[in-house]
Formats: sequence, structure tokens, C-alpha cells
Amino acid sequence: MPAVAAAAVLATVLVAGLASGSDSGAASSEAVPSTDLGASDESTSSSTAGSTDAEVAAVTDPTVPKSQLTSTLRLGSAGAQVSALQQRLTDLGFGPGPVDGQFGSGTQQAVWAFEKLVLKTPRTKVTGKVTNEIWQALQDDQTVSPRRPTGTGSTHVEVYVPEQVMIVFTNDRPTLISHVSTGEQNADGTPYHWCDTPTYDTDYDGNPLPEPVTRYECADAKTPGGVFRIQRMT
Repeated sequence: MPAVAAAAVLATVLVAGLASGSDSGAASSEAVPSTDLGASDESTSSSTAGSTDAEVAAVTDPTVPKSQLTSTLRLGSAGAQVSALQQRLTDLGFGPGPVDGQFGSGTQQAVWAFEKLVLKTPRTKVTGKVTNEIWQALQDDQTVSPRRPTGTGSTHVEVYVPEQVMIVFTNDRPTLISHVSTGEQNADGTPYHWCDTPTYDTDYDGNPLPEPVTRYECADAKTPGGVFRIQRMT
């Protein structure tokens, strides 16, 4: 998961169970909570999620006619229409990276997040491609509200494991919406046991090590639901 440079953010993992760690995510065998963006989800935490009025992420000027795509935009596409797509994704908070007219991996992942969060596309079905139909939806007014609002003067993170989407909210308004990949699970819902040989260049607290350290280690991949304090940001 990409780290978020925000002070004292509150991470809210909204899921009962685990999820896949693949790019677009594999289907979870756990019960999937509601994906209604304004809904509460009491099954994932001991505290009751509050409700809030929908916050407008980006408003479309009704006096400006919608534009049409001349072809489907996808990884490797380039040009003015890609720039328009990137700008609209940026306005909505999906963070595609620079508005440079180059459809790279950042733009693709932003499109994945839009497909899953707004279009309700199952994460195993996302394409990362923008058809003219999707472009019309992108030009509509879109609303994204926190499932656990924290009020004015606060910044918090919500991770929606079934959708594999993370949102940073400031004052309960989305400032970054991103595709993420969380811990994998076995077919029966138990944590997936993995082994690897990673190389670390920082210690647990994020301090640089004199020399990178490579070691063999094993662990169980899991993403528990709950409310957590972020202890390390890079």
C-alpha cells in the first residue's frame, strides 16, 4: 500500500476478513460489506459507523457540453484526450500522477480505482481502459463520502478491502483515492502463509540502515478489520 504523507492520520480498514494481493485483486470468499459510499458498516468494527451527507468531490458545469472520446484510452495511449482524462481524475481525487498526456501505470491504477469505487465493477473485472461510456461517467458529478466520518479538522485513511481501494479524507472530503493491494487469503478464508527473501534499507521505524539487509522470512498475510493509528510513514 502506498504510504500517505499526512500527520496523525487514522487508518480505517473496512472489511470483515481478508483479500487478495494481486493487481486488481481476486474475489474474496468472505462476506462483502455494502459498497454504498455513504453507508455505515457496523460489522467491521466495534464502534458504530456514523453517516454523513455526501461530499461533492468535483462538480460539472452544466453549461459546458460533455466531450466525446474518439477511441478507447488505455495503457500506452497519449495525447490531448489523455491529458483531459488525467485532469478529470485529478479533480476527482484519484491521483493519476502528472497531467502529461501519457497513459502510464499511474493513470491505469487511477482508472482501476474509479471502476471499482464509482462504477461498482468487481475487482476481477476491471480493465484500466476508458471507453467513451466511462468517459461520460467521469464527466458527471461524483460524490465520495467517508464511511466513518471524523469531522472538520482531521485527516484519516479508509481502506476498502473488498474493492481494494484506499481513500485519504481531510475534513471528510476525499483528497486522494488510490488502488491498493492488501493481504492475500486462502480459498477457505484463512491467512495465506508466504515466504520470501526481501531486502530492507530501513529499520522498523523507517531509519536508513548502514547497509541493506537481506533475510529469509515467513509470515501469514492478513488484513484485519478495525481502526488503527499509523505509526510509520515514509
